[in-house]
Amino acid sequence: MSEYLSRVWVAAVTEEAKASELHPSLLLGGCRKYKVARARWRAFKRVLDDHPRISIKRLAIASGFDHTTILHGLKRLSGASTSEIKFGGTASGRRPLAAPSLMEAAE
Repeated sequence: MSEYLSRVWVAAVTEEAKASELHPSLLLGGCRKYKVARARWRAFKRVLDDHPRISIKRLAIASGFDHTTILHGLKRLSGASTSEIKFGGTASGRRPLAAPSLMEAAE
């Protein structure tokens, strides 16, 4: 892990903790309380917005959190819910075998 990325992460955590009136160690730990988690998510977003060349994978390594935790936090900050995300074009996550118009044309 690069020293630069570590400094960027700690700076973001410190700023978000101060803004949220929390101790920075809460954001660095695994506390799942909403206020703490939301401040941590904002720290993730701050790092990625301010430093676009930093990947989620590198941020995960620097922060000690899994990349899926970071993705989940970013999704929650954006307001999207898991039920709104569609994979493969359907809400169930499965692609239809054939488009209805093609099946009708084949008959």
